[in-house]
Amino acid sequence: MEWLEARGDQWKAQVQVVVIDMCSPYRSAVQQALPEARLVADRFHLVRLANEMVTDVRQRVFREQRHRRGRAVDPAWANRRLLLRAGDQLSDRALSRLTATFAADDPTGEIGAAWGVKERLRMLLATSDRHSNAEALRFHQTVLAAELPEATRLAHTLDAWWPQILGFLLTRHTNAGTEAHQPHDQRRRTDRLRVPQPRPPTPPSTVPLHSAITSRRQCPRVHSPSTLKSRQSPVADRAGPARP
Repeated sequence: MEWLEARGDQWKAQVQVVVIDMCSPYRSAVQQALPEARLVADRFHLVRLANEMVTDVRQRVFREQRHRRGRAVDPAWANRRLLLRAGDQLSDRALSRLTATFAADDPTGEIGAAWGVKERLRMLLATSDRHSNAEALRFHQTVLAAELPEATRLAHTLDAWWPQILGFLLTRHTNAGTEAHQPHDQRRRTDRLRVPQPRPPTPPSTVPLHSAITSRRQCPRVHSPSTLKSRQSPVADRAGPARP
């Protein structure tokens, strides 16, 4: 907050878009310091929340069904990263592995349902702003069909951040590229809000804002919630049909 105030009114007036992590204190600070800027929820963190939801469901199912953690001999654990990959980008071989994983380690269908919710969120994030209401409805229908507390929490999180998600659907701005190279950028970049500036930088039109300076205690993780055409989930009947 102090860093933003130190930039001066002229610099702040030229900021048009701020891409932020899904952290409420950051949202409040930016709204106060940059009231004219459009806030955008970072797609990178939205997808990460959905992936965390899938992981939480997988771990819970194992605890309830086998009274232990997953092991390397368990297909769901061995293919845990496969569960987090984009469904429409899976090869036939990978899709077969996914189907076999659900058959072997998902007796209640909950892991498959969580995977379907994750894929439906990806479809929502791939849509345009003018189609967002229809896709949001399909997402919530999939969440209701899944009947998972983790998916319900994810949906509540998305509802709370819907104006900022709409900002992403409209602008398509994201910090995904910088997140992927974060350690490298932390050493070299000097125009990030987390780094104190020796002098005011050139006024940007988009300001990436990350929650790295906010501890996890201040902003705890919330377990949840080119057009994509995700392949139909093996548990499509439970997770909701994929859009044709």
